[in-house]
Amino acid sequence: MYVESIVGLGKIRAVIHDHLHGEIPVNDIEYRIIETPVFNRLHHIKQLSATYMVYPAAKHSRWEHSLGAMHVAGMIAKATLRSLDLEKLFDEKKLGLLRKLVEDNKIFRGREYVARNWKGFLEAIYVQTMRLAGLLHDIAHYPYSHTVEEAIGGKGLHEEMGAKLLLSWKRLKEILVEADIMTEDGMGLTPEHIVAVLQPDRYRELRESLLFNENAYRVLHMIISSPVDADRLDYLLRDALMTGLSYGEVELERIIYSMRIDHEGQNIVFDAKALPALESFMSGRLLMYRQVYYHHKVVLYSELLRRLIERALLYEERTGKNLLDKPLRKLLLEKYVENLLDQPLSMTDELIMRIVLRASRQGRDPKMRYYTRAIIDRELMPFTLFKRDIEIRNYMKSLGNAAKYILTHRGLVEEKFEEESRGWHLIVSHIRYYGVKPENILVDTGDGLKLLEEVSDYIAWLAQYYENLKLPYMYIYCDDESLMRKLKNDLLERRRVIIWARELLRKVVKELELMRI
Repeated sequence: MYVESIVGLGKIRAVIHDHLHGEIPVNDIEYRIIETPVFNRLHHIKQLSATYMVYPAAKHSRWEHSLGAMHVAGMIAKATLRSLDLEKLFDEKKLGLLRKLVEDNKIFRGREYVARNWKGFLEAIYVQTMRLAGLLHDIAHYPYSHTVEEAIGGKGLHEEMGAKLLLSWKRLKEILVEADIMTEDGMGLTPEHIVAVLQPDRYRELRESLLFNENAYRVLHMIISSPVDADRLDYLLRDALMTGLSYGEVELERIIYSMRIDHEGQNIVFDAKALPALESFMSGRLLMYRQVYYHHKVVLYSELLRRLIERALLYEERTGKNLLDKPLRKLLLEKYVENLLDQPLSMTDELIMRIVLRASRQGRDPKMRYYTRAIIDRELMPFTLFKRDIEIRNYMKSLGNAAKYILTHRGLVEEKFEEESRGWHLIVSHIRYYGVKPENILVDTGDGLKLLEEVSDYIAWLAQYYENLKLPYMYIYCDDESLMRKLKNDLLERRRVIIWARELLRKVVKELELMRI
């Protein structure tokens, strides 16, 4: 059993057993946030989107991950305390005001750590800040995660929506005020304070409601979002566990307890003793990308869902008819935060499945109907032209300069292929190894701070090899459902069709390159 009675700024209210981390203590402040409908919505958002269609057990949720990220962020905060001059984190004027409010018994009343000592109090604020940032970093994530997000606005949209949600969430402010860690007039651990950790670029607009100085928010942000952070440390381990793979195994405590914040308060630094653990972590991320996140079938399901949402939005614009009770653009963009606050359980993965079902019944857009039918009926899924990275790279090399058309003119290549093939369709998706390159990871070698790739030949190779690596994943299908079902069960004939499609694609791409289109 967890022996501490206090974590961060609150007494332990519950201990949640997590299949990854074991016992996770939750204090009274965090417990109240976790109980809200807005947070509990995350139970119904799968962490890995459609990956469960390939790895059946990968149905873990953003709720579990958020709890784990809170736990890991708290561990990192405690580990970095030993090298941290806490007062340097705070805005000088706000620190003086905070001390006055505490001495006058106007905030943090009845908290045991305040009575102990001032340093202990500041430590509790720091740990609580990072735990809340970890807990709330995915609070506004979209149904089916990045797949839907990219279809409607691009990567990172959930972070923008998350900031809007935290700043307009009345219940969150009430919880912080009721817990006596925030005053009514906005002093203490405010929603703005949490947002500034998650998005330090917003420091100047939020400054009046913040405790720390600008540099502090930038370095603390690295605990939540950087090449080695609480977010990645949790989800890499969690995803590996739930997919049944060993690639994502990480020496979590070894990495965490090697971390410190440098004396200038500008960077996260790792002790050289953790070098093997860091190499293993970066290698694990790469292998999880190759085997799980960018498995050819996982990419296909995501691509079908992304295209479905894009065409559903276009369908509504062109016809004026809604696939659901409300226009998708209002649901997912214009009124998204409002919907999360008013009806959080209406904005879950189930919403996307409702769209899939409705879209499968309409006939005005045959491609949208096919995408939904393929998602529902696995026998109708497109065939993968290349299943492995090495096959794609070799094929692209064989195209020479013409290869760029597959990545830069996907729509044109698909149209030309369809025209030439007479009944077959091409789907081109593309992947990029986000987060694999080990950027700005500093290691204390004893002779000063050096970049990880400067002290590790393996990491230097990894950084160079995967810099800007972008690959097209390609799939084909035809409108004849009976033929698709037949080919699914006839391996030799399907292989013949795939070889034919590869050669036709080669011809199409080279023709386009010669035409300079």
